[in-house]
Amino acid sequence: MRRAPHVWTHPVQPRKPITFRPPLTNSFVVSIARHVLLPLALRFHTKIEKIEIEEDGLRRLRALKGERVMLLPNHSEENEPYILFHLSKVLGDEFNYLTAQELFEKSRIQGWFLQRAGAYSIVRGTADRTSFRVTRQLLADGKRWLVAFPEGVAVGLGDLVMPFQAGVAQLAFWACEDMAEDMAKDGESRPMYLVPAAIKYLYLADMHKEINASLGRIEDKLLPNDGPAPEALYERLARVGEAVLAANEKARGVRPRSGASFNERVSHLREFLLSSVASALGITFRTDQTLMERIRILQNGVDQILYAEPAGSDYERELLLRRQAEVRELSETVLQVRNFVAFDTSYLEEGLTTERFLDVLRLLEVEVFGSSRFRGPRKVVVSVGEPLNVRGYMLRYAEDRQTILEEVTRRMEDSVKGMLARLSLASRPLKG
Repeated sequence: MRRAPHVWTHPVQPRKPITFRPPLTNSFVVSIARHVLLPLALRFHTKIEKIEIEEDGLRRLRALKGERVMLLPNHSEENEPYILFHLSKVLGDEFNYLTAQELFEKSRIQGWFLQRAGAYSIVRGTADRTSFRVTRQLLADGKRWLVAFPEGVAVGLGDLVMPFQAGVAQLAFWACEDMAEDMAKDGESRPMYLVPAAIKYLYLADMHKEINASLGRIEDKLLPNDGPAPEALYERLARVGEAVLAANEKARGVRPRSGASFNERVSHLREFLLSSVASALGITFRTDQTLMERIRILQNGVDQILYAEPAGSDYERELLLRRQAEVRELSETVLQVRNFVAFDTSYLEEGLTTERFLDVLRLLEVEVFGSSRFRGPRKVVVSVGEPLNVRGYMLRYAEDRQTILEEVTRRMEDSVKGMLARLSLASRPLKG
């Protein structure tokens, strides 16, 4: 008897069409959020008790009141939007926020609040023409300052800055071009400022109790109770890191070379995961691209497929839905690679601080348990760099767009890195 042909049986649920979420700023909602929701979120979710904005930075920002401004902060964790929202409160202004599409999709209530707080959506890694057009219009109109995160994703390590994406600065140059016609009419030369900002989280108390509790929870999950554990915190962290690494090597069938060091094994596993996702997405990396750039490229590639709109015949639409179901698993692998960035011991060897140690612990918790929480009490220090007037680059931009975009982007990135390195000097050395 002939066997029946194989039929695709994986259940694929059609999703709602992705729609652009424009900013619908509502001053009443902004006021409620500033005075009620923001203090609650800072204290109970982020564990932030104090936000300090350096005086020099405040003076720079106040001097730009009424100007067209694009704020470019670092993005080490998901709490930076709270900090920028607080900054808008201090300045007495309302901002617009360029925000990843998925944050609007989590819940209707969250999406509703985000829009009325001034946020609007962009699908990362795609030519989101609607979002680009709205961004250019917002910048050209100059009614509100715009916040954008040039790193694109939160890396989870407070002292690490991912390479900035040149596409963010490109939006400001496009807006300047859009303004050129109006400038010709009224004879005014209107500046457009890019303003770098560094955000640093610092602990206000001794965190040994919380560190020991977190390590104990991870040890209970990963390690057999076959003898006394080492007492030194770094040795305990190394022990659970080894257990996580070995488990993933076994699960993935990855065999490191004999005698490979811990960091070499971590690198080998990361490269294996990156290559497998890149192959599945049809992505080829350049040899000069850093680890963090490749992670971002993969995340953008995943988003391109997840947020693609079904089109064509019913069969073609079904194929896309199947592909999207497959890619969701790849997204989890990309997240895992981001978690493994913290496994490399160099991050802690550069400076064994409470802040860095808890950065690594949080990513370990996400890897082992699927989630983590913020610990405190913490404070945030915000430093603001020298504004850069995009208008002053327009003639050179017209001659060589790519070179000028790279130059401006590098200046913003270097400024943020320099400020963050200075702020990190206040980190708490970790003993034990």
